[in-house]
Amino acid sequence: MNNKNRTLDDLSSLYNATVNFKNLAPWEWMRDSDLFSAELIEEIINDKKEFEEKLKNRN
Repeated sequence: MNNKNRTLDDLSSLYNATVNFKNLAPWEWMRDSDLFSAELIEEIINDKKEFEEKLKNRN
């Protein structure tokens, strides 16, 4: 998303997520050995479609 196209709602959502993260304070209860994963489903789907298209066009 282009920075010029950001809306007040986008910024409000980001601010609220930041406040929630601060309130969780994971730096107080997580250690370097704790692992977690996050996925961006939309990117995965787009990457899969792009990969499948490249496979089709390879021949």
